[in-house]
Amino acid sequence: FNYKRPAVLSAFPLEGSEQGGSLVTLTVEEDEGDASTPSRFMAGLFSFIATQTLPVPTLHVEVSCAGEEVKMQAASLKDTGRSVFEIKFAVPPCAAGVANYTLATSSGNVLLDMGGLKALQFTYQGTVVSSVTPTSGMTNPGSAGVDMSLFINNVQTAPATTPTVTLAGVACVVSLSTFTPDNRQLMLKARTPELAVALAGKVSIVVSGVVAGKDLAFQWMYLAPPAMFLEAESFTIDDTQRTWVSASNSATVKIACVIRNLHAKYDRAFDLLTLDIPQAGTRTVSLNTLGETVRASFTLDTSTLWVGTIYSVRVGVWKDGVSRFNVSAFDLGARTGAWLEARDTSLPRLLAAAPTEAPAQGGTLLFIGFLEAGTLQEQYAAGAVSFALRHDSGSGVTEVNG
Repeated sequence: FNYKRPAVLSAFPLEGSEQGGSLVTLTVEEDEGDASTPSRFMAGLFSFIATQTLPVPTLHVEVSCAGEEVKMQAASLKDTGRSVFEIKFAVPPCAAGVANYTLATSSGNVLLDMGGLKALQFTYQGTVVSSVTPTSGMTNPGSAGVDMSLFINNVQTAPATTPTVTLAGVACVVSLSTFTPDNRQLMLKARTPELAVALAGKVSIVVSGVVAGKDLAFQWMYLAPPAMFLEAESFTIDDTQRTWVSASNSATVKIACVIRNLHAKYDRAFDLLTLDIPQAGTRTVSLNTLGETVRASFTLDTSTLWVGTIYSVRVGVWKDGVSRFNVSAFDLGARTGAWLEARDTSLPRLLAAAPTEAPAQGGTLLFIGFLEAGTLQEQYAAGAVSFALRHDSGSGVTEVNG
């Protein structure tokens, strides 16, 4: 006599970690039949289980993992009353994805009425590093590393030993491993190693020891230290803010400048700074450090400079007699590099004239500004200065005594 198949009421949970171990409860209901033909399906199943002594689990589930052989898991059967039964089993490890399973005995499959379900399925969620905080940092030599927290989702149980973490293939120091069963999350605290600045950019974090035979990877941004530069507004010559010197006569001038982002935590330890200007004699006078800023003073002999030449300026950073860096840029976006102009100050230099236009009939008072006006005072100390104003047409030269 064929009894009506028990109906599946529910299956829970429907998903879990790829590590396996989730306990699934399958609830089925047996049709009670009537007085003349009561259903005996589950009673027969209980009786069959009780009489079997085979090594293969009498009642079990067969789980079909993608790309793997069918895996068998023992199942238990419990009568909860009123023709409702619970079948429980722990899912085996499987690769991330959907796995189908069937209920079976040692003599074959147990056929169930699936009701609204298309099939008995369990979704395996991949164990992944879901996030890392901070998402980036400077871990260059001298930085002492970056403390970070790693959050790993879909972990079934706490690892037996503390997982290992590497950054760009170099071991991190793991200080804490905390597993939260309620949300199946593992949290690790680790400090990054100091890495060569040449590795700055996207680097791989690899966590091992959470899932057997599987490494968990995550991308992290290694930030390079900020660039060094010379503060243009702090660049002074003989205590005056300017980027030119007089090359008309020989003199020794004092040059002071401020270098930003020069610090040991950026792998920029130093014991000497030098001022490097092509063909010029310089000497270091003093160095003062304040946080990430260094103020340096130098002297410059202008006797070897050529009038009208613009020289590149570099500050050399030295440690133990070895040149490590050159700082050669002002913090100005409009022009790159750092420079020094050698000017001829033996003649006056026209700075400005105002106004720049006037009525043709004349009579407008014109103001003219000069640099190096001292040469005018010396040349015309005994009398007036004569100026010639020429029209664009090339005619109408007028001398004005000033």
